[in-house]
Amino acid sequence: MNDYVTAMVAFAGLLVSLFFSYVPGLRVKFAALEEGTQQLTMLLIVLALGLVSVLVSCIPIGGSPLWPLISDCSRPALIQFGWAVFFAGTANQVTYKYSPKTADTKQARALRDADNFPEAG
Repeated sequence: MNDYVTAMVAFAGLLVSLFFSYVPGLRVKFAALEEGTQQLTMLLIVLALGLVSVLVSCIPIGGSPLWPLISDCSRPALIQFGWAVFFAGTANQVTYKYSPKTADTKQARALRDADNFPEAG
């Protein structure tokens, strides 16, 4: 396995974050979720992408793996890939946290937060 694969997995984590930040309709529904639910959802997606990548790369078809970038399914290669998925999750969380929020997502968050804190009196 090489650094290209690690970078590609981290880039996938970043794309998942941007997807939830900028796709109209989805971004508002996602912004209305609790912050912990948002984080868990994105991390599960990154983990699923990582798992699919490992499975696809280790399944030989016609004598060669489907994704030739990770033709080595040895333990060290899989550990390195696990670190890549960890960095992808980190990139995902940081990107989502610091990406600019649109007016509609700010409104959805305000409504969510207003529902969580009952008015005094």
